[in-house]
Order: sequence, then C-alpha cells, then structure tokens
Amino acid sequence: YFLHTLGLEWFIGLAVLFAVTGIVFAQKVEKEVYKYTPRQAWTHLKGLRTIMAIDGGLHRIMRVIPIFGLLYISDELDFGIFLSLMSLVALILSLQLARTSDRTHERVRYIVPLSIAAGIVTALFGFFQSIVGFILLAILLKALSVLVEPLRGHVILDADKNDPIGWISREFFLNVGRMIVMGIAVFYFAIDSVVGLFITL
Repeated sequence: YFLHTLGLEWFIGLAVLFAVTGIVFAQKVEKEVYKYTPRQAWTHLKGLRTIMAIDGGLHRIMRVIPIFGLLYISDELDFGIFLSLMSLVALILSLQLARTSDRTHERVRYIVPLSIAAGIVTALFGFFQSIVGFILLAILLKALSVLVEPLRGHVILDADKNDPIGWISREFFLNVGRMIVMGIAVFYFAIDSVVGLFITL
C-alpha cells in the first residue's frame, strides 16, 4: 500500500527506518559467547547435516518464486495483495501442524510427505502459463513451504541437539545449502548467457 501510494523513495525510506529500529533494539539484547572448533561445527549434527543443507537451499528458492509473479502482475498494490494472500494462507495452515509436531516431537514423519508435495507443486510451474494457475501454485507452494520449514529447522529438538553448538552447526549447514543453490543458479545463468551470445553472433 505504501509503495503504491507514496512511491519507491518513501517505501525504501520506511524499510530503512524499520531496519534501523530493529538494529537499535537488537543492541539491547544480552550477548553471550560460545566457543567451538570447526570440527565441532562439522560433526555435531551428524545424521541431520543433509536436512540442514536442504533447509538452507530451500530458503532461497521460496523467496525467488514470488518474484516471478511480476511476469503477470504490474501493479504494486496487486503484488502486495498477492504476497499477503500467500502469507495468510500459510499462517492458517501452519498453526495446527506446528501445535501437533511440538506435542508429538515427531517432525521427521511430516517432512517427507510435505517435501514430496512441494516438489510436485514446483514441477507443475512448468505446465501452467496463466496468471490464475501461477497464483494458485505459488500460494500452495508457500503454504507447503511454511508448513515444512519449521519442521526442518527444529528437527534438532527431536534429536536432542538443542544446545548452542547445535544451533551454530545448523547455521553452518544452512549456509552450505545456500551456497550450493546459488552456485547452481549462477551456473545456469552463465550457460544461458553463453548460449544467448552464440545465438546473437
């Protein structure tokens, strides 16, 4: 709404204001220091490292998908409504699953079927070219992503790895997954650029 009515400059200014406010409040949080070795960061989550890396990679993928909505939506307010609708649907669906998984501590049993469903929905994007199909798939994928994200992120609670080193190690493998996904993206963009250059020549 602000972007639509005030323009890009004011929107960026408000975003910066919110960011600075968050930084100011973050400075007031009591700081704690935990010492660890690279070996501890690498081995502490043995058995969960692949899940953590996938979790990190999927963070970036889900953030990119809504941007493709700009191929169909040109108005700022409509795009904001689209993003808000995705978040609302995801919030409603995630509440019950979060409550259930926290009670049973069996998050892994939900990860596999939800991940398979998310993969199927992602593959379907190649078959839908209309704005209605894209929005429906994007909303469904967002819902699945929000459902499975806390399960992947908190599976270390079920594995009794809920300690400072566990969360430090988790961040390490999240970054490994992010680097892999970004590397694949750069590779494909580079290939596309080279092919485009040869076609132009």
